[in-house]
Amino acid sequence: MGRKVPTVTAPDSITPNLQAKRIKGKDVALIRQAREYELITPLFGGGTETQKADPVSIIRVPSIRGQLRFWWRAIRGGPFGSDSLGLQRMKEAEDKIFGSASIGDKASSSQLQIDLTMANRGKDLSLVTNYKGKQVHISDISSPYGYAAFPLREKKLGTVVNVGFSISLSYPASLTPEIEAALWAWEMFGGIGGRTRRGFGSLQQKSYKPTVDSVQKDIEGGLTKHLAGNTFPPNVPHLVNNSTLIKITSPHNNVPDVWEYLIGELKKFRQDRPWNSTKNKPSRSNWHEPDAIRNVTSYAKYHPPKSSNVNKFPRAAFGLPIIFGDYLLDAG
Repeated sequence: MGRKVPTVTAPDSITPNLQAKRIKGKDVALIRQAREYELITPLFGGGTETQKADPVSIIRVPSIRGQLRFWWRAIRGGPFGSDSLGLQRMKEAEDKIFGSASIGDKASSSQLQIDLTMANRGKDLSLVTNYKGKQVHISDISSPYGYAAFPLREKKLGTVVNVGFSISLSYPASLTPEIEAALWAWEMFGGIGGRTRRGFGSLQQKSYKPTVDSVQKDIEGGLTKHLAGNTFPPNVPHLVNNSTLIKITSPHNNVPDVWEYLIGELKKFRQDRPWNSTKNKPSRSNWHEPDAIRNVTSYAKYHPPKSSNVNKFPRAAFGLPIIFGDYLLDAG
């Protein structure tokens, strides 16, 4: 005996809501946007191995997320206070946006989703032209960029230029002020990869076309719009809305020229010393560290310090790479 074919009514078609996300049983409105970037200075490292570009993906999503975390703290950490709990409050707010690792039964996923598309993987840059017109490694002491690229000197590692990529972002609309602030700070001041504070991996959004006259206004306007509060937790690097701290260089012909100029200014600042015209060589440093070392060691009697009362190491506080030697560890 044959079986009766049941009558089945097809369900109504389901149209996915691509502008919302189901969170804890509720539809949350989403913002979706795409941004295109290019690196205008060489990429230093950026891969899973220190000082090397990633062989699979030159730009990595975890690196972008890490940059956005840093710049979010730098521009949105002001309301959390400078008391002993300020850092904890900031960390809790950060984790709600960017997620956190699982610790016991506490874990949260990121509310910011990032998809990456490489437009140009770039090409290797190991050799540059020095002041004498000779081809040298980018980290060479005679290289225009050698002062910033010196960590590459030992292994003669290269950098990557002409890198381009785009990212697609998705996040709850309620987080728009936080995400927009982090993106603005990253795009205006940050980069990708290693040694971004020395100008490597400098980032530019392709739609942003600044002029010499507009840059300072763009910075001041962005800080006014995005900077939140002014009581940051202790020891958290952060931005301030103070136009006297903004210095725009004079126009240069191209990006490499202005980067070379800025590296030179950093070198002069860090190695500030007068020129001895009689001996035709640099004289004693204007910084305190050499005299401080002489004060805490027996070397002062061979080379009397300028001041016997200044035992300070300011360049270490600036985070500059000064090696003081093991004897200072013993001296405290």
